[in-house]
Parts: sequence; C-alpha cells; structure tokens
Amino acid sequence: MADFTKRHKGCLLNVIKQPSGIQHKTGVLHYTKLCKSFSTKKGEYMDYTTANVRNVAIAGHGQSGKTTLFEQLLFASGVIAKTEQAGTGKTVSDYTAEEIEHKISIYSALAHAQWNDKIINFWDTPGSSDFVGEVISAFRSSEMALMLVDGKNGVQIETIKLWRDLDRRNKPRMVFINRTDDQRTNVE
Repeated sequence: MADFTKRHKGCLLNVIKQPSGIQHKTGVLHYTKLCKSFSTKKGEYMDYTTANVRNVAIAGHGQSGKTTLFEQLLFASGVIAKTEQAGTGKTVSDYTAEEIEHKISIYSALAHAQWNDKIINFWDTPGSSDFVGEVISAFRSSEMALMLVDGKNGVQIETIKLWRDLDRRNKPRMVFINRTDDQRTNVE
C-alpha cells in the first residue's frame, strides 16, 4: 500500500492511493489525528470501534463532479480549510503528476472525516473506464457507494456499468444528482 502524507493548507492528511483493506486485530482502529481541526495535539491517537467507522465510495462517470463533492465533504466536516477546483492539482485527492497533467482522477484516494462520534472514510474514485480497477477496489473495501449522476448529461454508460457491479456485490447505494442548477438539467 502506498501511503502518502500530504500537507494541505496547513493541515496534514493521510491519503491512501491504493486500497488494501483495513487491518485490525482487536476490533479497534487507530487513526492518527494530524489535522489541527481534529485535535489540539498534533499526532494524537483516537480509538474507534469498527461499529463507528463507515466506508463510502464516491463513483460515477467522468466529469460528474466526484472530486468536487469529495472536497466539499472534507470542507464541511472541517478536515480542510478551503476547497480547491478539480483539475488544478491542488485538491486533496488529485495531486500526482499524471493527474495534474491530464486533469482527471487516475487513482482512488481515501480520506477520512470525523462526524459526531463516527469516522467516515470517503473514496474518491476515477470516472474513466480506463481506471475501472481502481473503482472496483474501492467498492470491495466500502460498505456502500454514493453514485454521482450529472443532471445535465444524464446517466452515462460508465455509471450503468458501475451500478451493475454494485448489483453483483449486493452493495447499498445512494444517488446524488449533481449540477441541477444548469438550465439543461432534466432529472426525469
């Protein structure tokens, strides 16, 4: 597992670029709290039982807004101080040289946020069918999927393929319709 620690606007985040599952022996997971919005002490450990950990994969077709939603979720939970635009190379999840050059997600990225007494692990997955293996790996390690649909372009073939994979895995999912503010949006 390639584990990168990245500084993002004065906040350290652990970002895991390749899923390998969560290893634990006692039913207690240890998360290093490196972000000052999580803790007053840098490097403080906090124990969470597996009942208080949720894993969610954010998936959908390319350019549907997965990385933007990922950034907004981290911002709303206080993990990052400012959101960045996808394609700039400054987002939490898309920072490798290839992702910056092509302005798309190539690898799945994992970041966690604390909400009340829960830790939610969010997977930001690529939308291109060339990198579907990354999405499938995120599905394997997640309890559910948040499927993004672009309200302007509707359901695309990649979203249908991913939906079928979730059916085979019998995974619960939520649907998030993005870009509903556009005049060409049709949610019917």
